[in-house]
Amino acid sequence: MSSGYTAGWWASTTRAPLPGSKAHHAKPLIDPKIAEHRGRIVKNTGDGALVEFASAVDAARCAVEIQRDMSDQNADLPPDGKIEFRIGIHIGDIISDENDIFGDGVNIAVRLEGIAPAGGVCILSD
Repeated sequence: MSSGYTAGWWASTTRAPLPGSKAHHAKPLIDPKIAEHRGRIVKNTGDGALVEFASAVDAARCAVEIQRDMSDQNADLPPDGKIEFRIGIHIGDIISDENDIFGDGVNIAVRLEGIAPAGGVCILSD
């Protein structure tokens, strides 16, 4: 078991999802931010992603910067063209291997993502 910080997010739209992932269109913004904050994309899940960080500060800063940049990107778009993420971060122990992360910390991060407002971040620690 290792100590880690998990973050998950979900693309939320105001209309029925389009074929293909809307999150895919935001990858040029998201992936560099995750790398900049020393995160590791564990897996992509449709319009969501599971990301591991070694630092809670890095996880929070990354989430805030992604939300701020998405808001700027959405500013001139019509409501049905906007991509808004819900980000959940749990600070606690996880079980990690090369290809996946497991445990209560991951499950809690996913649940926090579900209660975060669109364009927002929900954070909880043990």
